[in-house]
Amino acid sequence: MAHLTIKNLYKKYDQRSVIKNINLEIEKGEIIAFLGENGCGKSTLLKIIAGLENSDAGAAFLDNQKIDSPANKLVAGHAEIQLVNQQYKLNMTLNIKDNILLPIKDYDRVYQQKMLEDAVEIFKLEEFLKRKPSQLSGGQQQRVAIARAMVQKPALLLLDEPFSNQDMGNKQLLKDQIIEIVRALNTTLIFVTHDAQEALSISDKVAIMDQGKILQFDTPKSVYNHPASERTAWLTGEINLLNYKALTNLVGIDQTSNAIGIRPENISFTYHTNEGLVVSKCEFVGAYHRLSLDLQGTPIVVYDYTKSVLINDRITLSIPEDKLIYW
Repeated sequence: MAHLTIKNLYKKYDQRSVIKNINLEIEKGEIIAFLGENGCGKSTLLKIIAGLENSDAGAAFLDNQKIDSPANKLVAGHAEIQLVNQQYKLNMTLNIKDNILLPIKDYDRVYQQKMLEDAVEIFKLEEFLKRKPSQLSGGQQQRVAIARAMVQKPALLLLDEPFSNQDMGNKQLLKDQIIEIVRALNTTLIFVTHDAQEALSISDKVAIMDQGKILQFDTPKSVYNHPASERTAWLTGEINLLNYKALTNLVGIDQTSNAIGIRPENISFTYHTNEGLVVSKCEFVGAYHRLSLDLQGTPIVVYDYTKSVLINDRITLSIPEDKLIYW
């Protein structure tokens, strides 16, 4: 089992609150993303959950058993929890094979070999087994560190920015590998990231963090399509904040709302007209052009997937009322 409960958690550093009254329930086998900007408290929260950092108040519980803080244990940590942080902490004197096997070196040799073969196959490490960590890139070391954690079959796996050192191809590969193994082992996974796409693409639920607080905890689709606040909206992706007075000719809207938002991809348009809005900026970002316009003093961003619109072209916007977000 690996049901995690976090109750009323607080943490301060030098009188500065970095964790503020966090409460969460995470079910066994779930993949959870802590999403937020650098310095919002994500990594500190991960260390507290792992039993590697003291909290000032509150506690975390694994299957209803309190996770002891370092102040209450001779050796910090928890036997059922593995944390892979950004330092990796590989043994630089050992080759990759021995690094992976180090946590289970006292186990039966047949079992060791099976765990090694599985880890090597899943994380594509065949060619690196005889090398030392210093001979590997940061991304490769990261994969070794995660493989080393997984051979211990933790009930709860914690990953701090697991995709940060991966190039585009290896990032997707590592995502697939992590999902495969945690689903196979029914391991609960929590990872922290500042990248919204990483959080939304593989998690069952996303905890949006800002200044030590959790602003919203829900499914990826819910936090993206129904952000609880403007701040949550920006942390999950690009959004247009609209002035209702500028929209009265386009859609009927709730004028009692403090703010109205819409994602750029939800705005459609017709182009090459003599009316409409002038495109002031056109950025090529791969799958689409990012168009910048001005709607009665309100900056608007629209995604052009046809990649046909150019700077100084005029387009007429169509904003669907059911895609508007009200706060």
